Amino acid sequence: MIGILVTGHGEFPSGISSTVKMFFEDTTGYRYVDFKEGMNLMAYQDMVIEQIRELKKENSAVLIITDLFGGTPFNQAMMVAQEENYVDVITGLCLPVLMEAMMLRESATNTKDLIASLQETFITSFIDGNNLLNK
Repeated sequence: MIGILVTGHGEFPSGISSTVKMFFEDTTGYRYVDFKEGMNLMAYQDMVIEQIRELKKENSAVLIITDLFGGTPFNQAMMVAQEENYVDVITGLCLPVLMEAMMLRESATNTKDLIASLQETFITSFIDGNNLLNK
């Protein structure tokens, strides 16, 4: 199984995680870390590393999903991924992608295949409601 770590700015990770718990009874192998305003960068980095280590204990790999390309959570995740070959990072966190990751992580053989599926989900889940209304 692939462990999933969600991280991002403010309480976005904990907020989206509360929604995940509404849909998935078992969230084993899923964790999140909020990067709150005013948080010490070293403390945040330590929390991220701690969660990755915990996820690695029970999973073959860890996929970190961040909210924003170039933001502190993304940059910190990339630093860890550079050091740990079992960690991969994607950005652009949204609920459809996260739910798909939760559904596919048990059957995915590696993070590369999982990421390819999630990229497709990201594209197909972006819907312009005006087109549905013929506006």
